[in-house]
Amino acid sequence: KEEKIVSINCRNAVRDSLHDPSNSEFDDYEHFYFKREKTNRFLVQVTGRAKNGFGALRKITVDCTVLKTDTGNYFVPNLKQIY
Repeated sequence: KEEKIVSINCRNAVRDSLHDPSNSEFDDYEHFYFKREKTNRFLVQVTGRAKNGFGALRKITVDCTVLKTDTGNYFVPNLKQIY
C-alpha cells in the first residue's frame, strides 16, 4: 500500500511540473522503479510520455524523491529528469 501511495504522489508531482500536463501519459505506477532508501525516504522513477516545448510527445524518466514526515504525510522535495 505504501508503495502505491508514494508512487502516485511522484506521478502527480511530475505531472504538475510538466510544460503541458494535460497531454502527458504515464506508465502504470506498478511499473515504476521503487526503492525504500531509509525508513522515511523513497526513490521512485516515474516513466511515461510528455510533450516538450515544440509539441513533440517523447518518453521521459524522472527520479522522484519522497519523504515521509513524522505525522505520516508524504511530500516530494526533489524531481530530476534523467531522460
